Amino acid sequence: MSSIAEISLWFLWLLVIVLYLLVLLLYRQWGLSLVRPSELVSRGGLDIGARVPGLSDLVGAADSAAVTPSDGWASTKHNTLALFVIPNCPVCTELKDELGSIEPDQKWPDSRLVVVQRVGVDDAQGVQRSNGYLHIRLSDLDGDHFAGFDIQQAPFAYVISADERVRAKGIVNTIDALDALLSGAESSSEGRKEAHSHDDA
Repeated sequence: MSSIAEISLWFLWLLVIVLYLLVLLLYRQWGLSLVRPSELVSRGGLDIGARVPGLSDLVGAADSAAVTPSDGWASTKHNTLALFVIPNCPVCTELKDELGSIEPDQKWPDSRLVVVQRVGVDDAQGVQRSNGYLHIRLSDLDGDHFAGFDIQQAPFAYVISADERVRAKGIVNTIDALDALLSGAESSSEGRKEAHSHDDA
């Protein structure tokens, strides 16, 4: 009987631990769900409408031999979605892995995705073009280039227009958040177009 009671006790402790981990996981997901780009515009970043530093500078800092004429924010795409991630950031890693499982060109046909990742001095840096997006790995030694975008928290994203200005910005933690950021940029753009058309009338 004592052995049965002991097994039951261990089972109960195991159940308590599992429930505790589940509560922590749910609490984390709840916290992440509160992060919305529209609510976090004031948390750093360049001002809406501000001109952004050159993309070619970032590419050159990572791999000077990789600079090409197409490495500018302006492109045949309507927008550039620039995502900034940093080391030791679990949410950044999860989001990067999630991006690796989709085809950005198909999901966002009117936008180009650029992922800018800060890495340690001893880590490999450079430029990769794969899976439909440009991936720039910058060393900590190139912090001035990263700081030029005023990244105070990560993962942080900008929607950059073809004329190299900030259209939208915010902290993003999921693909859905990136979608929301792009949708917000499109909505604000349509609103400005309608306002201009009324003014012209």
